[in-house]
Amino acid sequence: MRVQKLDWDSDFFGFPVGRLMEWGGQQSAQSILRLVRDSGCRVVYAASKSLQPGLETHYVLTQVELEMSFAHGPDSASARESGEGREADLHGLTRVVIEKHRGPADAALRELARQAGWSSRFCVDKRFGRSTFKALYAKWIERSCSVEIADVVLTALLGQTRAGLVTGTLRPPMAKIGLIAVDSDSRGLGVGRLLMEQFASLAMEAGCSGLSVVTQAENVPAMRLYSRVGFEEVQRLHWYHVWNDSGEPV
Repeated sequence: MRVQKLDWDSDFFGFPVGRLMEWGGQQSAQSILRLVRDSGCRVVYAASKSLQPGLETHYVLTQVELEMSFAHGPDSASARESGEGREADLHGLTRVVIEKHRGPADAALRELARQAGWSSRFCVDKRFGRSTFKALYAKWIERSCSVEIADVVLTALLGQTRAGLVTGTLRPPMAKIGLIAVDSDSRGLGVGRLLMEQFASLAMEAGCSGLSVVTQAENVPAMRLYSRVGFEEVQRLHWYHVWNDSGEPV
């Protein structure tokens, strides 16, 4: 068991951040806390497949990894169409256009990215602070739009309104969804499902055999959506943030 320093996180937050590695779940809470204290990191992330006695005050949330095989996933005609500029009716009430975003992230995309992270561990853990959380997700969508950490960014337009987005990588064998969000004023119309179907279409074109996505067990709407479109749970991880101080939010 050891603590590995995370360079990107440390640079972004401005203080040493680490990740607990080679954690078999057998070590005592006291040994973990001692290792974290001696690591020199201000906060250490730790993830376990089982809840850990003695670390309850450091628990943040439960992360769920889900996968969908295209052999059992969306089979509508829309899922086989191109992800470029597709239009669809939503309940016969309005028309949505799904298109690839090109260029830098704008204010609307940054706001959608923030909404995508409402249940993330960086939002749930109030030690990170609201402004830090928003800056983190702004950086995530900026790096996605610059094709640094994503191969594609799809957006949903309802008239002139940016109603949703999905980002991810399209690398066989398994495409991976990064961010997915529907604007709070556009939920319940099926925008999220359309975005996912179009992302699946691009993944199939790229030769992928399925999709993977990570969400939080506490994010009930997302869990329901993924279940409806054919995702199945493959793993749960319980996340802990062990802070070396008890100060104000960063």
